[in-house]
Amino acid sequence: MLAPLAKALAEAGKNTEAIQAAQQALHRSSGQLPLDEQAQLHQLLGRLLRQSGQLDQSIHQLSEAIRIAPQTLTSYLELGITQEERRQHGPALDTYKKAINIYPLDPRPYYYAGLLLKASRDYPAAESMLRKAADKAPDDIKIHRQLAALVALNLVHNRQPVTSDI
Repeated sequence: MLAPLAKALAEAGKNTEAIQAAQQALHRSSGQLPLDEQAQLHQLLGRLLRQSGQLDQSIHQLSEAIRIAPQTLTSYLELGITQEERRQHGPALDTYKKAINIYPLDPRPYYYAGLLLKASRDYPAAESMLRKAADKAPDDIKIHRQLAALVALNLVHNRQPVTSDI
């Protein structure tokens, strides 16, 4: 009962109550919930805790979600975003690379990795990642805008040809 309540509270924007309900659901289940539901609750908790600024707890919950269900792309993306917010750029990039290995056809891990590399001022690598994201999502305007801006930055700052060996 608590798991659906936590999801409904989160959808209603009642994050504090959703966090409490999800924590109670995990605690009271004593591991009796199906694994996919446990992973979803950990992922929900991780996202809500990140939004509330509790980044260490968020990373713990998202890592648990990945441990339980290592094939869930959203958990990797949420973990990478949380690591970025903690200024852990190396681990965040590693997380995105793991997501790319698991889901090579999804543009999102390439996109987030590109944005991280751009923020780190590694413009050639960022451009390469965003090109890969654009190849996987040719109709996504958001990706193409980021790529266009990065191409301009890369031309101004590096004047080096872009390689795609990341």
